[in-house]
Amino acid sequence: MNGITKARPGLQQVVGCADTPSVIPASDSGFLFHLTSLYLRLRWFLGLGLILISGIVTVSGSGVSTSWVMAAAGAFIVAHAFAMRMWRLDDLTSTLFIDLTAIHVTTWLLATQGDRAAALLTIVGASVLVTLFISGRIRIVALVFVGGAGLVNLLAMVDWRLSAVFSDYVGALFVSGVVSGVVASFRSRIVQLETARALTVGVVSHELRNHLTGVIGITEVLREGRSALDPAEVTELLGLAHQGAIGAGEVIEDLLTASRAERGALESVPVPTDIGPITESVVRGFSAGGRVFELSGAPLPAWAMVDSVRYGQILRNLLTNAVRYGGPTKRVSVETIGDSVSVLISDDGDGVHPADEASLFQPYRKAKHGKSAPGSTGLGLWIARTLARGMAGDLTYRRQGALTVFELVLAGAPRAGMPPRSPELTSSHRS
Repeated sequence: MNGITKARPGLQQVVGCADTPSVIPASDSGFLFHLTSLYLRLRWFLGLGLILISGIVTVSGSGVSTSWVMAAAGAFIVAHAFAMRMWRLDDLTSTLFIDLTAIHVTTWLLATQGDRAAALLTIVGASVLVTLFISGRIRIVALVFVGGAGLVNLLAMVDWRLSAVFSDYVGALFVSGVVSGVVASFRSRIVQLETARALTVGVVSHELRNHLTGVIGITEVLREGRSALDPAEVTELLGLAHQGAIGAGEVIEDLLTASRAERGALESVPVPTDIGPITESVVRGFSAGGRVFELSGAPLPAWAMVDSVRYGQILRNLLTNAVRYGGPTKRVSVETIGDSVSVLISDDGDGVHPADEASLFQPYRKAKHGKSAPGSTGLGLWIARTLARGMAGDLTYRRQGALTVFELVLAGAPRAGMPPRSPELTSSHRS
C-alpha cells in the first residue's frame, strides 16, 4: 500500500494520512471535568446558603454583631460566580481559595458560639476539596492554608489555649491526611485512565486512517487506470485492498469488544469446535504479510469449547503482539492436555520487563519500561484475556528460558458427534 501512495503523491494530502499519529493528550480527565462543572454550579447554592444562614442568625437574635460578615462572604461568592459566568472565566484555583476563605469565616463565627465540630469537619472537608481539584505545588499551599485557618478557628473557641484543642486538631489532621490520600490516589488513577483513553482514540484513528488510505488509493487507481493494468496487477491490488479493509474491520471489532467488556455486555457462545483449522487459517494470513510464524500441532484435531469468532480475535491479537514486540523466531503450537487445550504463542524476544508484568493485561496499558510499538492501543492483551475467560478459559504470560510464552488455555470439548469422555478415562489419562 505504500507503493500506491508513492505512485500517486496527491493522494496522501487528500485523505490526510500521516506516518505518526497526532495526539493531543487530555490535560485532565473527563470525569474530573464534569465534577468541576458540577462544583462551579453548586457554589451558587453555597453563597446563597451563607446569606440565608446569616439572615436566620440575625432574625433569631444571636450573633447580630457578626452575622453580616457571613452574609458578606456569601454575597462575594455569588458575585464571583456571576462574574465567572459573564466573562467565561475558568480559574478553579482562585475560585477554591475564595470559597475556602468564605467557609472558614463562617466556621469562625460558629466557633465563637462554641461549635467545635464545625471547625473539625471544615478541616477535613476543605482538605478533600483541595486534593480533588488542585494539583502540584499549589496544593501544598492550599493544604497549609486549610490547616492554619482550621487551627485559628479552634483556638478562637478556647481563648487561644493550644493545649485545649491540640488533640482534636491532630486528630482532624490525621483524618484529613487519610481521606485526602485516598482521594489523591483516586484522582491520579482517573487522570491516567482518561489520558490513556485519549491516546488510544488517537492511535486507533491513525490505524483506521492508514488502512482506509490504502483502500481508497487502490480503488482510485483501479477506477482511473484499470485499462493500463494487466490482470495479475489488478488481482494484486484487489488483494491489498481486501487486506486493508479486513485490517480496518479488526480495529473496529477490537473497539466494540472493549466497549462491551467495560459495560459487562460482552457475549460469546462456546460450542465444540476443532480449533486446528482456525489456527492454521489465522497464522497463514499473518504469514502472507511477510510475518513468518512456525506452526506445530494445529493440523491435528484439537476440540475445545470456543466461540470461533472470538477465538480468531484472541489469536489475531496475540499474533499482533508477537509481531510488535517479539523476536525474529515466532512459533504457534496447539496441544491437547487432559481436559483442556493449550495454544502457545512463543518468540525469542526480550520479553516483558519485570516491572510491567503486573499490568500486562490491564486495559489502556502502555509499557513503562522496555520498547513501545507504534500503533499499539494498549487493549489487545486485555481483550484477549477477557474473551478467553468469557469462554471458561484463561490467558497467561511467562518467561520460559530464552522464550517469551503466552499460553491460551481453553476448555476441552468432545469431538462433534461423539460422547464426552468418561470420568474414569479422564482420571487414568491424568495419572
